[in-house]
Amino acid sequence: MNNDAAGWQAAAEWLLKAGVDRVGIEASGGYERGVVAALREAGFKVILHQPLQVRLFARMRLQRAKNDRLDAR
Repeated sequence: MNNDAAGWQAAAEWLLKAGVDRVGIEASGGYERGVVAALREAGFKVILHQPLQVRLFARMRLQRAKNDRLDAR
């Protein structure tokens, strides 16, 4: 999905179909602002995580935070 209004709408629809109501997103230098706003507007509870939180969570799970395989799961 693209990081634009159409992509945010597609993400919201996909999440709704999956029964998701709460979403965690890693802060990424402002690139996350649009999708965070769009998902909140669509009624999702969106939690913005700092990169350090994501890295420490991955370390706790004995995984790398930035890994294509991790994202694919």
